[in-house]
Amino acid sequence: MDDVEKYLHTRSQEDSAFDSEYTQAKLNQQLGYAVWQLRTDMQLSVKDFATVIGQSEQDVTAMEDGSKELTVKELSDIAEKTDKKINFQFS
Repeated sequence: MDDVEKYLHTRSQEDSAFDSEYTQAKLNQQLGYAVWQLRTDMQLSVKDFATVIGQSEQDVTAMEDGSKELTVKELSDIAEKTDKKINFQFS
């Protein structure tokens, strides 16, 4: 574990608000990567993908960079509009 990981681990244990926000940020990054992967697998530009899912280019960018918290409803809508299925798993 490097110094940054140690800090994050310690801070998360000591501050429940930090832990909650840090956990949400990690989830946002993972979901953002999944949206980016879907778009690139479809070989679509941000603009074209935004059109397909009925969102703005800014929203797609925010989804992909993890700054937008996606709801299950939003993920379901994206899956429906791209004719994909969502797979959730706990590990």
